[in-house]
Amino acid sequence: MTEKKSEYVVKNSYGEPIAVDHSGNNVAFTCQNCGHPILAPADPARQFKKSDGTYCINCEHSYSLKWKEDEPKTLIITYEGMA
Repeated sequence: MTEKKSEYVVKNSYGEPIAVDHSGNNVAFTCQNCGHPILAPADPARQFKKSDGTYCINCEHSYSLKWKEDEPKTLIITYEGMA
């Protein structure tokens, strides 16, 4: 997957940048477990709830998404394990 230029920064829970394709209110990235593409809603104006997240339809591993409060244009994607 190629990284698209964006005004937003996307990182994993360790603070490492993740290659994503960000378009509109969505972000696409590859599954950390199997490499399958994942599409998730990522609207910075929307506050995520604890239950918000997405999962890989290939291996069913789940991910949570959260905007950093102190860096409003930074999205953190955390690998949660099996859905």
